[in-house]
Amino acid sequence: MREVLRWPWWFTLLVLGLDLSIVIALWAGLGNNAALAGAISILVLSFIFYRFTSLTIEIEGDVLRVGGAVIEKKYLGEKEILDRSKMQHYMRIGFNPSAFYAIRFWVKTGVKISIDDSRDPTPFWIVSSKRATEIEALLKN
Repeated sequence: MREVLRWPWWFTLLVLGLDLSIVIALWAGLGNNAALAGAISILVLSFIFYRFTSLTIEIEGDVLRVGGAVIEKKYLGEKEILDRSKMQHYMRIGFNPSAFYAIRFWVKTGVKISIDDSRDPTPFWIVSSKRATEIEALLKN
């Protein structure tokens, strides 16, 4: 199973609108050549930002990958599906600085995965996901 969390359409439009406003300011202040160079640079930077803010969740065999983090299933404990209110709880009052958070603000649901490894100080992972029930089911097997 593989899930990739990318920007929603409204956030993409917001970023493109900000890019356009910067290009217009460059054009008004510095002319056509600066605006063209700025447009190319800003679009490349926006694309890089888009790629680096995407979150990939993969469950392959006995391994769970979330972004750059990797853990074997044998070290996973309890799994809990988080709805909007539970997700907000862990981001506010229930925030634990020693936990691993792989969240994206535009995804309101997720899964909490407890870690059962005495060598790992991380008590649990909070992972944003639109397919939390599927992730929980795959991790139980």
